[in-house]
Amino acid sequence: MLRKLFIIIFITISIQSWADVGIFELQKDRMYYNDLSSESSYNQQYMDSDYILTENLSTIKNFDSFSISLFNPTIFASFNSSTPSGINDGAIWQGKGFNTQFETGVVFQSKYLNMKLIPKIWLIQNTDFKIIEPAVDSIEYGSIISGMDQYQRPGSDYYYEIDLGKSSIEIKYGIFSLEVSTDSFILGPARISPLIMSDNSAGFNHIRLGLNGLETSIGVFEFNSIMGILKESEFFDEIDDNDNILLSGYNFSYSPVFLKGFSFGFNRTLTVPEEFVSPEVAFKIYDLAISGGNIGEPYGYDKTDQRISFVFDWKFHETGLRLYGEWSKNDYSTNYELFLRTPEHASALTFGMSKTLGNFFLEFEYSDLINSRDYELGGLGIGGTFYKHHIVSQGYTNKGQLLGAGIGSGSDAQTLTLSYLKDKLTLKGYIQRVAIMKDYIYGKHYDSSDEYSGKDQYPVDRLQFDGKLGFKGMYSLDSLTLFADITADMRYAYNFEPKHYQPNLYIALGLQYNL
Repeated sequence: MLRKLFIIIFITISIQSWADVGIFELQKDRMYYNDLSSESSYNQQYMDSDYILTENLSTIKNFDSFSISLFNPTIFASFNSSTPSGINDGAIWQGKGFNTQFETGVVFQSKYLNMKLIPKIWLIQNTDFKIIEPAVDSIEYGSIISGMDQYQRPGSDYYYEIDLGKSSIEIKYGIFSLEVSTDSFILGPARISPLIMSDNSAGFNHIRLGLNGLETSIGVFEFNSIMGILKESEFFDEIDDNDNILLSGYNFSYSPVFLKGFSFGFNRTLTVPEEFVSPEVAFKIYDLAISGGNIGEPYGYDKTDQRISFVFDWKFHETGLRLYGEWSKNDYSTNYELFLRTPEHASALTFGMSKTLGNFFLEFEYSDLINSRDYELGGLGIGGTFYKHHIVSQGYTNKGQLLGAGIGSGSDAQTLTLSYLKDKLTLKGYIQRVAIMKDYIYGKHYDSSDEYSGKDQYPVDRLQFDGKLGFKGMYSLDSLTLFADITADMRYAYNFEPKHYQPNLYIALGLQYNL
C-alpha cells in the first residue's frame, strides 16, 4: 500500500542513546527549514556576530552551467568506557566500546538540478553492558516501555550499516524546489533538542516540495511539505506487516520585515501504520480541525499519531545575541473542551539563548519532555510518554532511534556551553544535566499493581540522571580538519537503581580531508 501511495504522490506533485552535545555539533549553526534555508554542513562557525558557512565540498571541475564536487572524506571514531553515549549523530549508535563512521561522496550542482550521492558506513563494537529489563519479554534488547522501537542495544555482537546518508536529487526553479532524499529533515531552532525532527536518527526516504525564501513587502515566507517512510529496526518485533510507517509533515515560517532577525512558524507531522495508509489519511495533516470525539470517548477515532510545534528564532546580529524556543504538543485533544481544560496535556518545551563575547561564545539550552500531570488521572489518552502512541507501535522512531529530541521521552535537560573561536581553532567546554525518563518511575509509583509501588520509602531515589563535563576542539589546516571530544559522565541511579553510580568516559576523534 505504501508503494502505491508513493506512486500517487509522485503523480500528484509531478514532489538509544542518552544525550550529550554531539561531536558533529562542534560550533555548527544547525541549519533547519524554519530558518529559511535548507543546506547543512559539518563545519559552520560563528565569526563575530555573523554566521559563516564552511562548505564540506571540494570542487573537481567548474563548467559553464554546472559544477562537480567531492564531499570531503570524513572519518570519525569514538570510545565509551562503560555505557552508550551519543546524540544528533545520525544513523550511528555509539555504544560501549569502539565506534567508527566513514562518509564521502560526490555532488553535482547546477541552476535547476542538484544531485548528491553521499553514502556512509558505520561500525560499532557493541560491547556488553547491563540493560534494564525490556517492557516486552520477546524483544531481548527492547525499550523499557512498550510501544517504542528504541532498542537499548543493537544485538549482542558487533554491528554495522551502510546507507545512502545525505544523498538526494533536487529540482529547483526560483524559490520552488522538489527533492527526493535519504537525509534527515531538521525542524526547529534548538541546537541540541529539536522536539519534532532532528538528526538524532538515520535519515529516511522522503520527498519534499518546498517554497523557500518567498520575499514580499511584509517579509519572507517559507513552506515545505514532506512525505516519507520510516523503518522499524531489526531489534523490535517479528511482524513483517508493520515494518513500515508513513510520515507526512510540513513546516511554515515567516520573518517579518519590521523585526530584523526574527522569524516564527509552526511544524506538524503525522505518522500512521502501513495497514491504515490511504491517500485520505496521508493528506489528513492539512486538515487544521481537531478530530472528533466526546467526553467519555477520550481517544476519538484517530488511527494516526500527530505532533505540532510552534517555534521562534530571534538573532540580534549587531550584538551577537540569539534567543529561540519551541513548544510542542503530541497527543491532540479530541475536542475543544478537553483542550481548554488541560492545554498543557502531552506538551514539551525547548528554549535557549546564545551570545558572542569577543572571541568567546556562550550558549544555554533547556528542554522538558516530561508527562503532564493529567496523565495521573487517566482518561485523557494512553500515550504515556511524549514519543509513544497506542496505534503506532514503534513510537516516533526510525530504525530504532528517536526522530525528535535525543534526550528522549519523559526527560529534561539543561546544557551550558562556552566556546573560544580564533582563526582556524575552536575550543568548547560544556556542562550538562539530563534527567532520564522520569515518566518511567512516575508511572510505576502511581500504578498500585507495580512491584515498586509502596515498597520504596523514597521512590525519588530511583530517578536517574546524568551529569556531564566535556571538552571539544577543532582545528583546520589547509588540507585537514581535526576534531576531538573528551567527556566525563556520571550516571546517578543507573538503570533506576538507588545509590548505583556508573561513570563513563567518552573519547572521540575525527578527521576531514579537504581535497
